[in-house]
Amino acid sequence: MALKAMRLSARKTRREVAQVIGCTEGSLRNWEHGHAKPGSGYLLKLLNYYRITLRRPRLEVAELLDNRRESK
Repeated sequence: MALKAMRLSARKTRREVAQVIGCTEGSLRNWEHGHAKPGSGYLLKLLNYYRITLRRPRLEVAELLDNRRESK
């Protein structure tokens, strides 16, 4: 599940998530739309926020950041 889908599933706004992880709403929007990728620190905060544990880190992080399967 990609970032935007996880946020919507959690019924959170960009503002709420951004405040908790300490980024701007614009950064979160760029990550959700694939215009940029979060740095490792923010990625860890996102994983913790959504309570994601990784069994296969490379594959699952790639899936998390892949927005091509989402409709815009």
